[in-house]
Amino acid sequence: FDVKVFPVPTRDEVTIKITSTTDQVSLLLELVDQIGEIVYKEEVKSREFTHELGLGGYPSNMFLLRVTDTQNHQRRLFKIIKVK
Repeated sequence: FDVKVFPVPTRDEVTIKITSTTDQVSLLLELVDQIGEIVYKEEVKSREFTHELGLGGYPSNMFLLRVTDTQNHQRRLFKIIKVK
């Protein structure tokens, strides 16, 4: 599966776009703050997925987006920087 996260850095929201070249995938999306707390979590089962994740309610910070394929146990990590 392919994951794109943009724009980075961001002020308000990031777009998460996931596509699979094969069948539907089962993914777990987790947004983690700098102290390791999960501040957003969503399970997705799809071949294509686009989501705009609002960060307006969060302080300026660096976050880590973990995208885990729950079937194949593959994980991709993305740094997201929220600015004022």
